[in-house]
Parts: sequence; C-alpha cells; structure tokens
Amino acid sequence: MAKNKNFNFSDMRLNQSGLRMVLGELEFMVMSYLWNKKDITVREVLKTLSADREIAYTTIMTTMDRLWKKGLLERKKEGKTFLYTPAQTKDRILQSMIKKVFDSILPDVTDSSISYFINSLEKINPNMLDELENLLKKRQGKED
Repeated sequence: MAKNKNFNFSDMRLNQSGLRMVLGELEFMVMSYLWNKKDITVREVLKTLSADREIAYTTIMTTMDRLWKKGLLERKKEGKTFLYTPAQTKDRILQSMIKKVFDSILPDVTDSSISYFINSLEKINPNMLDELENLLKKRQGKED
C-alpha cells in the first residue's frame, strides 16, 4: 500500500510542461515505463532505462521508493524484492493537476482568459475543441 494516496501538487514547476511540472525527469521516465504494467521490479526498470543512458541500480531504487512515498506507486514484498505497480493512471494524475490549477484560478477567470484557453487548446489540438463543444452541448442538454 502506498504511503500517501493523494499526491501533493504544491511544488509545481511552471517552467516545465505536462507531468514534468510535478515529476522530476527520472521520475517521469520511471512512471512512463510503469504505466500499464504490474508487479515490476527495480531491476526490470533499470534494464529498460539503462538502454538509453547510464544509470545505477540504487538511483532507480531510490526514485521508485520516492514515487511510492508520494503515493504514485504501490508495492508489495515478494521474497527480498519489492514489486511495483502504478497507484494512479497517467490520466488520473493529469486530472488532479488540472483540478488543482483550475480550483486556484477559477475565482479570477475572465472572458479574455477563457478566450486564451480556447485559442491555446486549438493550437495544441484542434480536435479538443470539438470534444469541448460536445461536452458543452451535453451539459446544456442536461440543464434543459
């Protein structure tokens, strides 16, 4: 069982993008490998990540322990080894990040900031505008 079920986003690095705002580079690499995997050992992660860069076993072990303490990994002991499994999906972590940001800025949102959000969304992924429109239509249908 993970130590902290709710990952704390208090230390967001706004100069980074995506999950790198809350995860270090190695933490992000480990989580990226582990998502959609189950019962993975430190050695298995090391084998995969060391193909791209030189890295020590103890570095991976420390990183995975830190991710467990943050509540992002679950682990269970099997013999002398820990087996790790992601405690949260990538999508769930992103949702939590978005909630944290939105909850903190929504009281001050203006029409121009909504316009900026929509323009930014369109630049990054135009299909997301269609999805947003569909969600708004569904929401309006519920209120009628």
